Amino acid sequence: MPTSTARSISEAEDRLDDELRAHGLHAPDFVDLDLHSSLDVETRIAETPAAATVKGMFFEQLARSARKAGHAGPARYVPFRNYPLRDYMRLVAECARARYPRLPLREAFRRVGWDAFPTLMNSVAGKVMFAFARGDAHSVLRLAPDAYKHTMSHCSVSLRVSSPGQVVLEYRDLYNFVECYQVGIIEGGCRAFGSSARIRLRSLSPHDADMLIRW
Repeated sequence: MPTSTARSISEAEDRLDDELRAHGLHAPDFVDLDLHSSLDVETRIAETPAAATVKGMFFEQLARSARKAGHAGPARYVPFRNYPLRDYMRLVAECARARYPRLPLREAFRRVGWDAFPTLMNSVAGKVMFAFARGDAHSVLRLAPDAYKHTMSHCSVSLRVSSPGQVVLEYRDLYNFVECYQVGIIEGGCRAFGSSARIRLRSLSPHDADMLIRW
């Protein structure tokens, strides 16, 4: 890499780190993704509130994916009806194992997450929701809290930092595998608008985390 290019990259990273500090955050607190450690799916599901729900469009997308992988899918789902999040988490796990049997489970969950954003974008509600996005990753990420609000219950996603080149999303009480599946969702959203996301996490609990997204 030419010295001038390396210097420019370093200066850009320093600027982004300074912006984090202005919001009371510190770049070293965010760490690279751990996609190879074990994942206790049943414990995560047991910890999830029984009343938590997610929209049927995401169930249907996973069911179709499972059928394409040669596994019998469940009955069809109504796109904007609420279904139990616990059931959805089981379906995510089944789809991940069916599609990526040779990968670590966390990595498989991440890859399954790549399809969630296109599913939302292809829905009527998604087209309305993202109509004001300017066609870039930053605009889409700024709208992420609204997307979660309208598609999942019993969770909170908020925008902590928003600036050219980086966003920090705060996930609270989000039981649906925030450190892998949700990472894939954000990566899929960035890809849909031509950006490659670099994501690091500050984990507070299995269902609470801050996600640093740079592109």
